[in-house]
Amino acid sequence: MSNYNTGRLYNHKLPDGGAMYNSAPYAVIVYDGGVGQDNIHSVLCNISVKDDATGEEYIGIAQPFFIIDADNILQPLNVLIVGDSRTDTFPKIKEHAEQIPGKHGDIHFGSKLGGRILELHVVSLDSMSPAEKEEFKRNCAMYLNPVQGAKPLVFWDDLDKKYNVKYAGKISPTQYADWMEFTIPFRTIGPYIEGSFIRTFTGTGAITNNGNIETPLIIEIEGADSNPTIAIGDSIIGYNGDIPANKVLVIDTNKLVATIDGVSVLDDITGDIDVLLPVGQTSITAGGNVTFTWHERWI
Repeated sequence: MSNYNTGRLYNHKLPDGGAMYNSAPYAVIVYDGGVGQDNIHSVLCNISVKDDATGEEYIGIAQPFFIIDADNILQPLNVLIVGDSRTDTFPKIKEHAEQIPGKHGDIHFGSKLGGRILELHVVSLDSMSPAEKEEFKRNCAMYLNPVQGAKPLVFWDDLDKKYNVKYAGKISPTQYADWMEFTIPFRTIGPYIEGSFIRTFTGTGAITNNGNIETPLIIEIEGADSNPTIAIGDSIIGYNGDIPANKVLVIDTNKLVATIDGVSVLDDITGDIDVLLPVGQTSITAGGNVTFTWHERWI
């Protein structure tokens, strides 16, 4: 019997009061003793899975820092979103062109995608005292601190996508007696909107990239194994050497690195280490000890 549930968990709290959409303690524990295919998907939390069953497993896990919930509240800042610039935003285009003296027009050397601006127009909760307004400002500064690096932002109406954002700009709030309104200026890291959920696949079969642009892969090959070869569509990638038992060869087709126990083995990689997973369905040929991990991407 297959157990299949497409329901979404949202704002469920544990006995200790932790909320699922922020950094307070929470957990979802799944125990599976049945037989058949399991699909655990779109879980916005840390998840622990105990599985004694048989069948193909597929688990999607997302860990956002900022989430705009079903009530249009930006957590963990606890402000109401009254507008955002998603419909207006597109990656910056960097054009590479040169002019030749005495020649008409430009010589075009191609275009590159840059980052994008994402603005959130927000209002605070009302009935705040002067002291509460100052505390609110300090909390905003703590959560938006760009020194901490990029943080994933997810919209409830589009859970499959996340924006890796950093605060970039200046907030100039309009203050009223007991509330305020302002715009949060975010800049994305890189040009792409990334899939919220980590996709994984093991062995031979077909995998699907539901994004609208190709995406890199993390490939993990468990030992013991010798001279493994993998086919990803028309691309072949291999390793000349032995992978000892209890060791894992990790190949990152984005960073173009290959390591065993943190030691580079890049010189022993053959074929297309820069392979990207195409849009749509792609056939995979690999051993049962090979696991592929990826995030889908959108322009």
